[in-house]
Amino acid sequence: MSLKRFLHQSMLIGVCFLCACINAEKNSSIEAMNEGIALVASGQYQHGIERMNVAAQIYPANDEVWYNLGQVYVQQKKWKEAIRALQTAVLHKNDSAIYYYKLGQAQFEYYREDTSRIDTDELIDNFTKATELDPTMTHAYWYLGHVFDTVGEARKAAQAWNVGAKISPDFDRLLLDLGALYLRWGYLDQAIAVFEQGLLGQITNKESLSNFYYHIGLAHQENEKWTEAITAYSKTLDLVSNSTDALLQRGIVYHYNGDKDQAQIDLKKYLDLRKGTHDLGMDVANGHLMQIRASIH
Repeated sequence: MSLKRFLHQSMLIGVCFLCACINAEKNSSIEAMNEGIALVASGQYQHGIERMNVAAQIYPANDEVWYNLGQVYVQQKKWKEAIRALQTAVLHKNDSAIYYYKLGQAQFEYYREDTSRIDTDELIDNFTKATELDPTMTHAYWYLGHVFDTVGEARKAAQAWNVGAKISPDFDRLLLDLGALYLRWGYLDQAIAVFEQGLLGQITNKESLSNFYYHIGLAHQENEKWTEAITAYSKTLDLVSNSTDALLQRGIVYHYNGDKDQAQIDLKKYLDLRKGTHDLGMDVANGHLMQIRASIH
């Protein structure tokens, strides 16, 4: 056998041996990871985390173990640990939309606890990357809108939320945020259209439906359409009878609309439900009651 042929065969054997070692390490890592997932599913979080860390040590390039480890830390609200794990997952697999999204989500929650440490550029990059890899990822658009809104980029927030609304017209929280943004701008017709889109969807949650009606009431109230506002607030209260916000606003609108008796009923009920607290809402309710009583006497 020639020296050249011998060296060539030796290299092939070496490569095959290396591949076999890598595959064995990867399989052992996956096995340990699955054991960790099972332990977490049974409520044994610490033991599960330990097994996942073993899996990561056996084969550090196993992106799935880092992702799953990050998810466990998210469940425990250990945001710093979750961020580190998810950053490592992205490092080993940079074409996964869900990895970028979950990393951004963990960072968002971590920063929300202390806004002074927020890195908005990194958040925007992660959620943007998620939407580029998966343009149907509605929740990424929702978070992206919140980040833009936080840094004063309201127009970009509206763009992100509008894209999300087209993809998922039943995403109640996104629609409420988009409509509320239009309310802030004084775009009352657009706000009402967004809230009504929520009512036309497949949303069955009473609290979500009541929120849509409540915000429709706010838009009509801002436009001084008292009858429409009362109707919307009444529908809110039909769904959630103890909605103090709706009681306060309906009481105010009844007052503006000249129905002092109904105004007093709502405002007194609001004060009863809020008994023991003191804030601006209490001051507003008492102020309207004082005006009504003064006008009667």
